[in-house]
Amino acid sequence: MKIILIIFGILFSSISFGQTNYDTLKFIAKINSFHPGDETHSVGFQVIKVIQGKCTAELIRLNFYAESHEIYRKLSLDTVLVTLIKDKADTTRSYNFPEGDPDKGVEEIQISTVNFDYWEGCETGKGECKPLRFERNSNKLKWFLLMPCGGTATTVTLTVSGQNNPIQKTSIEHSECPPIFDLTNLADGKYFAYMLACGLGGQIEINLTTTK
Repeated sequence: MKIILIIFGILFSSISFGQTNYDTLKFIAKINSFHPGDETHSVGFQVIKVIQGKCTAELIRLNFYAESHEIYRKLSLDTVLVTLIKDKADTTRSYNFPEGDPDKGVEEIQISTVNFDYWEGCETGKGECKPLRFERNSNKLKWFLLMPCGGTATTVTLTVSGQNNPIQKTSIEHSECPPIFDLTNLADGKYFAYMLACGLGGQIEINLTTTK
């Protein structure tokens, strides 16, 4: 497993991801450990999907200082969106939480998933392929759909029912898996996701609903 060790000092000293030239590093992660301390805290992020920037690590460990109690709640969550900003005053390509504040760098999100077996069943007609229904509540959380990889290269499009032109499209190599759609601002209704890949393909139906 590839691991990057990141250390935050008492004054939020910057951290280094020397392989990237991007101003912002944003990734979806599961929190696999959180150890609060008297002055400094430790957290481990299992990287699920890099949204922006470049990071090849599977596991990121952070040591940081924070006075806000809100970070305790956020780091007790299962899955979060993490944002790190490049320190423009530092020539070593180092990153920090926005404004040096971990509360602004860790965001609660909602995740929905489609697994490989379901999609393959829809493609081959040999499995159950009932339309999927994903629900969100009205708390305005960012909402992402994670899908299976179909091979060495995967292209997936998302189209509103009754329309021809896709509203979202992602084309990735296997090292960039999983493919992902941002559902945050999509209206409730019926959508179709179509995959083209060497090991998986075809179309599935997705229905989005909002509960009060």
